[in-house]
Amino acid sequence: MQTVVDGYLERRGRHLKSWRRRYFIFEDGMLLYKKNDNPAARVLHEDRVFDVLYWAGRPHGLCLKLRGDRVVYLTARSEEDAARWHDAIESYLVEQRCVEDLRRALCRGRLPSIRECSE
Repeated sequence: MQTVVDGYLERRGRHLKSWRRRYFIFEDGMLLYKKNDNPAARVLHEDRVFDVLYWAGRPHGLCLKLRGDRVVYLTARSEEDAARWHDAIESYLVEQRCVEDLRRALCRGRLPSIRECSE
């Protein structure tokens, strides 16, 4: 399953802690952002997402854990928009954990039940 969600979010800077509006795309576990939604716009950063949490630091806040223990704080325009991002990323991560569980089980010669995989 290909998970794609995109749109404008505000991102907190790593060093200055200022907030900037950027165009984000989450697809197949990768988060990338650009200054705007122009297809020709240069990608400013791209990284793999390992976890997503709601963040109470700002209204409609999200906290994403990236590769190398890096954390990025984002805010959406609305609660619904934050939920759309959270649910899309969480859905992808749950699916990937299930796939990894199946791989491990196959290596051990044992297939888990569907119930085991969904837990």
